[in-house]
Amino acid sequence: AAIDAEWAWLAVVGVVNSAISLVYYIRVVVFMWIKEDVVGSTIPIGPAMATVLVIAFVGTVFFGLYPQPLFELAEVGAGTLGATMTPAALR
Repeated sequence: AAIDAEWAWLAVVGVVNSAISLVYYIRVVVFMWIKEDVVGSTIPIGPAMATVLVIAFVGTVFFGLYPQPLFELAEVGAGTLGATMTPAALR
């Protein structure tokens, strides 16, 4: 579509970005499936990391089972945006 619209440079940028991302993602796949495990590569979990993990887990479970507070917060935010984005403000 970019070439048909005579924007060949944009198509080249897209192809180059795709090649760069392909190199990155292939590297991740190689480390996941082909490389052997490195001995001693365990992640040390200190008190701060354990606290963050517990908070993230509890938040995920809570909002996964009871998402109503997030919906209400989103409605308040949308209402605030609606009040500031009046047709007169958009002119």
